[in-house]
Amino acid sequence: PEGKLAQKAYLPPEAWRLLEGRELSPETTWEVTLVQGEIVFRAAGGEEVFHSGEPLLLRAAEGGELKLNGRSYPGTLQFWPGGELSIFNRLGLEDYVAGVLSCEAYASWPLEALKANAVAIRTYTLYSLGKHDIYDLCDQVHCQVYRGLHLAPVFEEAAAATEGEVLTWNGKLIEEFIFE
Repeated sequence: PEGKLAQKAYLPPEAWRLLEGRELSPETTWEVTLVQGEIVFRAAGGEEVFHSGEPLLLRAAEGGELKLNGRSYPGTLQFWPGGELSIFNRLGLEDYVAGVLSCEAYASWPLEALKANAVAIRTYTLYSLGKHDIYDLCDQVHCQVYRGLHLAPVFEEAAAATEGEVLTWNGKLIEEFIFE
């Protein structure tokens, strides 16, 4: 109903419709491709399950995760057709902070160092929201490296211990961090 779906990566939950009320088996490997501008979703055996020119949203079971190309992601994965297939991971801020922390720090670092990094990551994240036209942040270095769920519990611990904490100057989020 919004007309230009390929230009808007976020649709509110009520805009999505349940596809045939089906659940996908987590034991099955699925292939998602873009063919002539339509998303084609197939089971590993080649059976086509879904195809459409509309976006596709996959949501993990409560407390679960989604795997994409060997990586685990919290929240939802949204597949968007267009000139190429775009994939978006919509997730909560603290999951994102823990995920970035796992890519930009080592689990062996002291907890206090990880907590300081979590605050810096959260600050930069909130400052940078909307950095790209159709989504907030990408997974590359110029935003922050993000590769899905964290591998060690210490990253989640550091994010949770500093939840909601940010760095400000004169009442505004600090814009950038320079370490020498």
